[in-house]
Amino acid sequence: TNEDRNGNGFTDSGDVLHYTFEIHNTGNVTLYNVALADNNADVVLGGPIASMVPGAVDNTTFTATRVVTDRDALAGEIINSATVRAAESNGGILSVSDVSDTASLNGREPTVTPIVTINPALSKTAARSTIRRGERVEYTIAATALGTGPYDVADLMPPGFTFVTGSATVNGVAAAPAISGKTLTFANITPNAQRRITVKLSLRAAASTTMQTGEFLNRARLYLNGTGQLLADASARVTIKEEAIFDCGEIIGRVFDDVNNNGYMDDGEVGLPGVRVVTVKGLLVTTDAHGRFHVTCADVPNAQIGSNFLMKLDPRTLPAGYTLTSENPRDVRLTRGKITKINFGASKRREVALDLTRDAFGGGIDLKPKFASGVDRLVSLLRQGKGQLTITYRCGAYAPIADERLEAVEELVQAKWKQEGGNKPLKITTRVECGK
Repeated sequence: TNEDRNGNGFTDSGDVLHYTFEIHNTGNVTLYNVALADNNADVVLGGPIASMVPGAVDNTTFTATRVVTDRDALAGEIINSATVRAAESNGGILSVSDVSDTASLNGREPTVTPIVTINPALSKTAARSTIRRGERVEYTIAATALGTGPYDVADLMPPGFTFVTGSATVNGVAAAPAISGKTLTFANITPNAQRRITVKLSLRAAASTTMQTGEFLNRARLYLNGTGQLLADASARVTIKEEAIFDCGEIIGRVFDDVNNNGYMDDGEVGLPGVRVVTVKGLLVTTDAHGRFHVTCADVPNAQIGSNFLMKLDPRTLPAGYTLTSENPRDVRLTRGKITKINFGASKRREVALDLTRDAFGGGIDLKPKFASGVDRLVSLLRQGKGQLTITYRCGAYAPIADERLEAVEELVQAKWKQEGGNKPLKITTRVECGK
């Protein structure tokens, strides 16, 4: 019969099997010193029986018990046979014997008890889900639905974490784990009366800036002591938060009036207020009275190689008449704990229009000298006004020479512009307007 210790209705680890024995003297002589042996029982009680006359039956003297173990549960059954021995004379040798059977006096079939395997459950929780470098976190490992044990509990620490000495308890009692590399082992644990093991311990994250941020997985495993069989595992996640000083990439910058139109902020060039810049994540920043802007913790770059960062200026927010002279958007490289500068240049441009007719030319495509000398003044005006040029050739009736004359004038202006130090080609628009 089964003593169902946990009351779950099954014969499983931790229950107690009770065996009773019925002994018959089937012979025609009295038997003496009748003894019973059951090598697969934990305890055998009773006997020996002093004597049994022919035909006698005894079913009360001997009992045995067997506690179901985890190994029994893994095997799926307990096979048990008992042997009875007796002597044919008082004080004689135990020369008569028989092996037990479940139903027949003449059989030798063992008593087989099926054992149900109840899989242990293991859980692991962290007292805090988010910490910073150098802080500690307490973990609780709980194993339930256990058998008799004993068990081993292993904790696999994530990279950068260390065990806090003196912080561990097993079922409320202080315990010191065996430490091998990143593994903490609590060995040979017997479950409490509720068939439960609770291990608590604290780990500390490294305080060094080399400790990466992000999510860290801490694993726990339950083993059957002695065999090393893995029964269950569990894990808990903890996130180490970024810290602005050590982990973030900062952005500072200015939108400036690019007076010399070179795309770089030079001495004396002032900032443009009220201009809006935007990050790829949708963060909008408006420049202050001096054209400055600042993005705190713009991004958390890759700890090993940094990360690219993209920022764009909204040209609609530039002052009237201003256009960009620098790249837009700007792509820079961020490094953890470092400040990166992004400047946007813009300059005020004026449209300069030059109208030409055939009177400005000789018989060919070149300007007359008095008109050609005016190109120097035109380029000077363009440099002061930071504008762009539109050249219009007006005529009564269209002729191919109109396009040739415009092309010649454009080449002349570009040459003068370059001669005067223009680092980029001047933007020139040309058109021919002819009619009666």
